[in-house]
Amino acid sequence: MKTIKIITLVIFGLLVGLSNVEAQQIQNRSQANKVAMENLTEAQKLMLQQQRELIKHNRETFKASLSAEQLAILENAALTKQQRRTALIASFTKAQQQLLQQQKMNMQMVRQQFKSTLTDDQLQQIRMRLRGYKNIQDGKELMGKVRDRRHRQHN
Repeated sequence: MKTIKIITLVIFGLLVGLSNVEAQQIQNRSQANKVAMENLTEAQKLMLQQQRELIKHNRETFKASLSAEQLAILENAALTKQQRRTALIASFTKAQQQLLQQQKMNMQMVRQQFKSTLTDDQLQQIRMRLRGYKNIQDGKELMGKVRDRRHRQHN
C-alpha cells in the first residue's frame, strides 16, 4: 500500500513540475514577444496592425468567394487534411486563383515594406528568435506552439 502511495505521489509531483516548466516557457516566450514589440517604433507597430487587418480582410474575402461545394469539401470529415486541401485547390475557379495570387503578391510587398523599416538591431533580434525556432527538432512541436499562440491571441 505504501508503494502505491509513493508512486502516486511521485507521478503527481512530476505532473506538477512539468506543468510549471511549460507555464514558465510560455511566460518567457510572451516576455520575448513583448520585448520585441517594445523595440518597434510606433509607425512599425501601426504597420503590423494594418498587416493583421489586411490578412483578416483577405481571409474573409476569400471565404466569401467559396461555393457551397467548396465549403462541403472543407467540412468533409471523411477526407484527410491533405485530401481536403488537394480537392479544394482543384475546385478553385480562375477568379479564386487570381484572388489568391494577388493576395500572395500583396503580402510579399507588405512584408518587404515592413522589413525595410527595421533597423539592424531589430533585424538581429528577429534572427535570434528565429534561430531559437530552428533549433527545435520536431516540426510538430513548433506547429503546436504556433497553434497555441494563435489560440491565446483569439481568446
